[in-house]
Amino acid sequence: MRLYYHLVYPHLSNTYLVVSEETKEGLLIDPGSLDLHLVETIEKNGYSIAGVLTTLHSPPHTDGLPTLMRVYPTVQVFSAEKMLYNCSCVSVQDGDVLELAGFKVEVIGMPAFAREAVWYKIGSIVFTGAVLTTGMIGPTTNLYVRALLIGRIRQYFTQWEPETLLFPGYGPPTKAGLELQFNADLNTSSLKPLNSVHLP
Repeated sequence: MRLYYHLVYPHLSNTYLVVSEETKEGLLIDPGSLDLHLVETIEKNGYSIAGVLTTLHSPPHTDGLPTLMRVYPTVQVFSAEKMLYNCSCVSVQDGDVLELAGFKVEVIGMPAFAREAVWYKIGSIVFTGAVLTTGMIGPTTNLYVRALLIGRIRQYFTQWEPETLLFPGYGPPTKAGLELQFNADLNTSSLKPLNSVHLP
């Protein structure tokens, strides 16, 4: 397996290309753009795109889809949404397992963050999108869904090997063990109690 990561302007988000070195088939994750640099990487290495995976319906993760569909019109897009930019998608949901480019891709739903938010796990690497970046979790609408999201993330991180690599939608990669140890958002002792008053 070979992994390319590409910084997307102007969003400053990450697009990833995962390639099987045996078959030269690849998967694009979160195409925030499809610029010349990314296309040249695909074409000069003789790669074919077996599928596109989106972790969230948001411009930093999907703005490159219209261009991509013009350059690679037959490629399939996998998303929790059925339609993106007038492009029909193969709908995925929590618990799905996809066989793409010679990889087994596990789909992990993150509904506490957003209805259409998903992670993709390929072997010992996980693409977390906007849900988690190094040292923090993404923004949530209220404390209740924040607690649900923290519980969901901790559920997986405590099951996985500490060396499991996490590739976020923004910023540098990290590891599950490091996040459990140092991410203050995931440290349950750092959760502030709700305000309360005593009533007679």
